[in-house]
Amino acid sequence: TEDLYEITGNKYYISKEMHLNEIPKDLKPGDAVLFERGGLWRLQREGHLKIPQGVTFGSYGIGEKPKFYGSAYNYADRSLWEKHSDNIWKKEMRGGNPGIITIDEKYALGVKKWEMEEVKENYDFYYDGDAATIYFYYDGDIEDFESMEIGQRSDLVTMESDTVLDNVCLRHGASHGVDAVHNAHNVKITNCEVGFIGGSMQFAQVRFGNGIEFGLGAQNVVVRNNWVYQCYDAGITFQGWGSANLDTYYHDIDFSANLIEYCYYGIEYFTTCYETKGLYSEYKNITMNDNIIRFSAYTWCHEQRPDKWMASHIRGGQWAYVKNCEGFEIKRNIFDSCRG
Repeated sequence: TEDLYEITGNKYYISKEMHLNEIPKDLKPGDAVLFERGGLWRLQREGHLKIPQGVTFGSYGIGEKPKFYGSAYNYADRSLWEKHSDNIWKKEMRGGNPGIITIDEKYALGVKKWEMEEVKENYDFYYDGDAATIYFYYDGDIEDFESMEIGQRSDLVTMESDTVLDNVCLRHGASHGVDAVHNAHNVKITNCEVGFIGGSMQFAQVRFGNGIEFGLGAQNVVVRNNWVYQCYDAGITFQGWGSANLDTYYHDIDFSANLIEYCYYGIEYFTTCYETKGLYSEYKNITMNDNIIRFSAYTWCHEQRPDKWMASHIRGGQWAYVKNCEGFEIKRNIFDSCRG
């Protein structure tokens, strides 16, 4: 990161031994917070990552990208659980509705159920919000797993305007991986890994979430050279929605040179205008080039959704409105195997 972007302010180095509360509270535009490669921070225990206006978050050192997990623990530890019945384990869990369970960092195997009576097969789970307790069906021993990560309802990173996120790894969040503030401008997300995202309850039985999201307007955005995978909804998206009662402007959006796989949608965008509500939306200079988007919906995001027919590599037809759209460019992408 130090070599990729001009950092005009102070550099703060967060080593793998440091807690996230050691990030300075008085960051100023031009500052950078650099996390040591090889480090792992668990956000459910250590706090949310919020990038203030004008600040860069990135990495330093040698090795794997610094990791930020939305799972509070590695739950492959029998001492964290107790038996509820023969094949059902239970654990008190506070801090957000769980939506995704990933076993051994390979597969999002957990199957979310909405009633306790539905928990009948391996990897089924149910969350009792009143008791703040998760119930997990498995007919073996929890210690059969090397790792068991449970993502809870929370965005892993939020970004304000004039910010950079580079060379970090975000996993196991049950809402969104990255969520930019409304009408964000001058935002760059590059060289990151974003995976195992979504599944928490949004409302009723509608579930989050997206790997990288820009909601209700954005301008001058670059999302480039990232690996985004295993998201319940979209890998990368920009979208507006009428319930917010805000005009939305999306100008100069570049989603290019990314590898997006095993998401329900590779790239999703809404071109929405609610003229009946007196709202206005506008979309200009949108670029989606040189991406590899593959295996869309070939995973948990398809099996656990009610709308299995909507899966797409690029989803642009939802609430589509084209009157105020110009300069869309979609070129040189590779598309491979969509289940929709």
